Amino acid sequence: MVRLSKDTHQAAMDSLLQFFDRELCEPIGNLAAAELLDFILIELGPLMYNQAVLDVQARLQSTLLDLDQEMHQDEFPFWPQKIS
Repeated sequence: MVRLSKDTHQAAMDSLLQFFDRELCEPIGNLAAAELLDFILIELGPLMYNQAVLDVQARLQSTLLDLDQEMHQDEFPFWPQKIS
């Protein structure tokens, strides 16, 4: 399960309460919001976490593939190269 800090948990709760009130015109209480947040974290948290890991892996692989071009240094650069 994804764990949230106390402040982040409260901010998520506030967001859920506001969403239900403003967007759905269906206010919910703190207990219902807490239960919904727990469900989302348990059920959907791993899905989002795993996708984030896949995104980071793809980004790192792309960066590693470009590493040779980015970091390559010509050897023996002191003498100008002959132009053929």
